[in-house]
Amino acid sequence: MWFFKNHFLNFIFAMITIALFSMCEAIKFYNMNNINTTISATQHLLEGYTHWRAFQNRLLSTFFVELLSKLLHPYSANAYRDSLYIFLMLLFLAINIVIYITLESKNGFEKLVVFLFVNFWFFICSCTIWYPWDFFEYLFFYFLFFMVSKNDRAIFHYWVLCLVWMLTKETAIFVPIVLIACLIDVREKPLMTLENRKILSSSILMFIIVFAYTYITRNILFKYSTIDGIGFDLQHGGMANFINLKRNFLGMVTYSNGLCLVPVLIYLFYIAFCFKVYQYRKSIGRKFMSLWIVVGAYLGISFVSALVIETRIFFPLSAMLVWLYFSQDIIKVGFASSVAKSS
Repeated sequence: MWFFKNHFLNFIFAMITIALFSMCEAIKFYNMNNINTTISATQHLLEGYTHWRAFQNRLLSTFFVELLSKLLHPYSANAYRDSLYIFLMLLFLAINIVIYITLESKNGFEKLVVFLFVNFWFFICSCTIWYPWDFFEYLFFYFLFFMVSKNDRAIFHYWVLCLVWMLTKETAIFVPIVLIACLIDVREKPLMTLENRKILSSSILMFIIVFAYTYITRNILFKYSTIDGIGFDLQHGGMANFINLKRNFLGMVTYSNGLCLVPVLIYLFYIAFCFKVYQYRKSIGRKFMSLWIVVGAYLGISFVSALVIETRIFFPLSAMLVWLYFSQDIIKVGFASSVAKSS
């Protein structure tokens, strides 16, 4: 009885601490970014008015902000602005609670390092603008890498994640990418076993559904840009994706913006670490290797179709790195040894 009472008190204390920390974090993050840009891009998105056609499919997170705004409307003169702050606080709280719950079996030092790393990463990658879907996307990437790390092979779980994620952002395509990269066992003889065929067929169907939803919402729901001079955003037809390969390359090479430092360091770190990963590929494990390739795919797609100086696109990297670390043993053993020596 004493054990359960003590455990419950520890849990309550942890939740209160997380809630207070998340509230302070939300206040700081909210104040250091330009909320007017967020409002301009999202306030009328559900009606078809946003910055770019490429934003139009990102409905789910915007819907929750709009719902909060309607609830606050009788009590606030700036209901939408206040709803964005409350949304931000709730999302930081949700992220920290998810971290606490999913790392329950880990030791205290690992929990502390992950908690600090994840939360400070948001500030390192802050770029004066943010959108509600950035934080939903973070949680989805966290759950995706968590599921793979825990050897979850239930395709139904990935379907649920993909369909909900699809309503938030087109990066839902990483669910089938992860299925193909991590769950199909290429060592099987013959390769196309019944399970591998199920995974492959589900992945192909997910790709089709995500692309179809994105295309339809962007071309049917989008009406007009809230940015002066953009109008119908006809220069981004079809899937309405941006191609920023040249702009990103020149920006990083010439260091045209102070924010370029973060992506330069991230890409250099990934490239440099690839050599170590390849060197220890046999001992580090197939799961880690597969997830590492997925991280590379995310960085590659971001370099082509996103603006790397908008460093908020790197928010999900901390979620990926957490479960990359917990998906293998060799790095953890080395890390534990160095900690033991220093203490």
